[in-house]
Amino acid sequence: MSDFLEQLQHPARIAKNAVEVASRELTAAALVYDRTLVAELLRQAVAGLYLALDTRPEEAAHAEALHESAARIGDAERLVSRAAENSPLAATVHKPLAILADARKLLLEQAEKVTDEQLRLLSDPKRWAIASAHGDASSEVPPFRASLGVPHVHHLRRPRIPPAIDLGENPAPPPKAATSVSIPRPKTLEELAAFAKAAQDGSLAKKLLEEPEEPPAAPPPAEVIYAYEPAVEEREVLRALARDTLEDIGSLGNLRHPIPTETWLDQAPFEQRLLNNVDYFASLGAGVLGHVAIYHRESEVPDPMRAFALSFTLGCIEGRDLMGLVVSVLKQRPPEEWPGFVDGLTLAPNPAIDEVLPELLTHPNLGLVGLAVDVLGERGTLPKDVVGWVRGRENPDLDVRLSRALARNLDQETATLALEDLFRRSVDLGDDALFAATTRALLSRGHSPTREALRDELATRRSAARTLVGLELLGIAGHPDDLPFLLEAVQLLELPPPHVLRALGRYGHLALFPFLVDVLRRFEGEEAVVEAAGEALDRISAAGLRKKVEEPWETGLPPELQGAADAVGAPKPMRTVEKVILDPASWDAWAKEHLGELDTRKKHRGGEPFRPLFVIDELEAKTTPWKQRPDAAFEAACILGSLQGFRTDDWVATQQAKLAELRRDANSLDGAPGSWWFDRSPAPRDAWSWGPAKPLRTSKPPA
Repeated sequence: MSDFLEQLQHPARIAKNAVEVASRELTAAALVYDRTLVAELLRQAVAGLYLALDTRPEEAAHAEALHESAARIGDAERLVSRAAENSPLAATVHKPLAILADARKLLLEQAEKVTDEQLRLLSDPKRWAIASAHGDASSEVPPFRASLGVPHVHHLRRPRIPPAIDLGENPAPPPKAATSVSIPRPKTLEELAAFAKAAQDGSLAKKLLEEPEEPPAAPPPAEVIYAYEPAVEEREVLRALARDTLEDIGSLGNLRHPIPTETWLDQAPFEQRLLNNVDYFASLGAGVLGHVAIYHRESEVPDPMRAFALSFTLGCIEGRDLMGLVVSVLKQRPPEEWPGFVDGLTLAPNPAIDEVLPELLTHPNLGLVGLAVDVLGERGTLPKDVVGWVRGRENPDLDVRLSRALARNLDQETATLALEDLFRRSVDLGDDALFAATTRALLSRGHSPTREALRDELATRRSAARTLVGLELLGIAGHPDDLPFLLEAVQLLELPPPHVLRALGRYGHLALFPFLVDVLRRFEGEEAVVEAAGEALDRISAAGLRKKVEEPWETGLPPELQGAADAVGAPKPMRTVEKVILDPASWDAWAKEHLGELDTRKKHRGGEPFRPLFVIDELEAKTTPWKQRPDAAFEAACILGSLQGFRTDDWVATQQAKLAELRRDANSLDGAPGSWWFDRSPAPRDAWSWGPAKPLRTSKPPA
C-alpha cells in the first residue's frame, strides 16, 4: 500500500477518538435529550469507523463506512441540537456539538478523497490489478488456519463491535400538566346517541382519565453471526462451549509460565494446547465473541487469568474494534488484573494492538501509561514519539520502564540519546533503580562509554546499590582492564550477593578463581552465596566437581495451600539433582592440578577459551535453568549489539527461530577464541558526560 493510501486511514481514527470525547461531554451535560437513541447512533458511528480502519481505502466498504459513520454522527448531532433549541441549558452541549460537527466534516472530506483515489485506480488497469491482488476483505474471508507453535490471526465475517457508550439517564423532566384526551365530534344521529349513552354509563369519563399508551419498545439488537445458523438449542450449547474454552485458555495461560522444576522447552506442549483452544474458540464463529466480555465480568474479584483470556483471545482475532474493546475494559479494571492484560497483549498476534495501545501513552493514569510502555516495549513496537510523551511526565517509575523498553526499541541514535539523558537524570537525582535500568540498556545496545561510568562507580563506591550494579554488569559485559575494579570492589563487600557471584562466573577471568574458592571457605553457612560461587567456578572451569543429592521438590503451591499441606503433615516430595561440590579443599586440589594449563590472558567458559557461540548454546540448551536465561540473553545482546527481537519469555517456536538467526550472527563475528568481545560500538561522543570531564578509557579485545 502506498504512503498516500496509508495516510487516508488516519481521519477515521481521529474521528473515532473525537466521538469518544464528545460522548464524555454529552454525559456531563444537563440538557434533556433522547440519550438512549443518541448513544446508539454514536455506537453505530464508531463501529463503522472500526470497519473503515480494518479495510483498505481502495475497497468499496471503506468509503461506505466513512459515509455511514458521518451520517450517524450527523443524526446524533441533529437530535441534540433540536433539544437545545430555546433551552436555557443549550450552552452545556456547545462543545460536544462542535466536536461532532468537526468529526463529520472530516469524514465527509475523507470520503471524497477516498472516492477520487478509487476512481483513479479504476482508470489505471495496471494499478488496479496490483491493488486487487490483495483480495477484497469485504467479500472474501481468508480460510481458517490452525496455529502451530505460534498464534495465528483469525479472520471472521462479522459486524464490527461498537464500544459501550453510555450517556446516562435523562434528568427527570418537570411533571406534565393534565391534558384531555381528544374525543371526535359526533357528526350523525347515531354517533350523537352513542356519545350520550357513553356519558350516561361512565365510559366516556373512564376514557378521558385513561393513561397514555406506552411508547413502542426499542427494536431488538442485530442478530449475531455464527459460523452457521444454529437452532435455539444449539446456541445454548455454543454458549457453554465458548465459556468452557475461555476457562481453559485462562488456565493454560497461567500454566505456560515455567516453574523451577521445568525448562523453557517444557512450555511448548502447554503453549500448543493454549493455541488449540484459541483456534477452537474462533471456529465457533463470530456469534460467541460477546461471551468473552461476559466471562470476564463473571468474577466478583480481580482475576488476572480472566484478563488474560479476554485480551489474548480477542488479540488472536482480526479487528481494531476488538482491541478497542480490550483497552476499554482495561481502563476500568483494577491494577491487580493488569499482569493478565500485559501477558495477553504481549503474546497476541493482532497487529491492531500496536495501533490501539499507543493511545494509552498519553492517558492521565500513569499506571496505564507504564503498562502500555511495557507491552509495546516487549513487542518491539514502541513508537518514536514515546520518548517525549513519557519524559514529559517526570515520573521515576515511567523513566525506568522506558529505559528497559529502549534496550530493544527505536533506532540506535534515538534510543542512545534518550538513554544518555535518562542516565544523567539518574545521577542527578541519585535514582539507583533508574541508574541500573539505563546502564543495562546502554550496554545491551553496545554503548562503550557506559563501562567507564560503571568503573567509576566501583572505584568511588558512592552508592552501595550502584556498586552492586557495576559488579553485575561489568561481570557480564566487562573487559580485561575491568579486573582490578571488580576484585577490589567485591572483596570489600560484607556478603557478596549471589547474582554478583554468578556474573563474575560469566566474566571468566582466571584471576577470580582464588577469590571464588575463598567465598566457599568464608561463607560456608550462607547456602545461596556458596551455591552461586560454586556455579561461577563450574562455569569458568567445567571441572566436573559435581554430585547427586536429594532435595525437596519445589511444587510452586500458593502459600495458603502450602500452609494447609504442612498443617496436616503432608509428605514433602523429593527429587534427585546434580549439584556442584562446594568443598573448598576439592577446588583447591583441582586448581593446583589443572589451573596452570589454562591461558590466564583469555576469557574462559566451561574450561575452554570463550566464543560467542557458547552463549547461544546456553540459550538453546534444555538444561539451562529458565531463571538464568535472561542473563545469557543480556550477555548475547552485549556481544551482538542487538537480539533481533529475541525474548526469553516468547513462544518456544519463536525463540527457536530467533536463536537460529542469532547463531548465524555469532558465527560471523571476527575474533580469536578467548576474547572479551564487548567493544563493538563507535567511538564515544564528547557530548556524552555525566560527571567531571575526563578521557574515557577504552580497550580492544586481546588478540
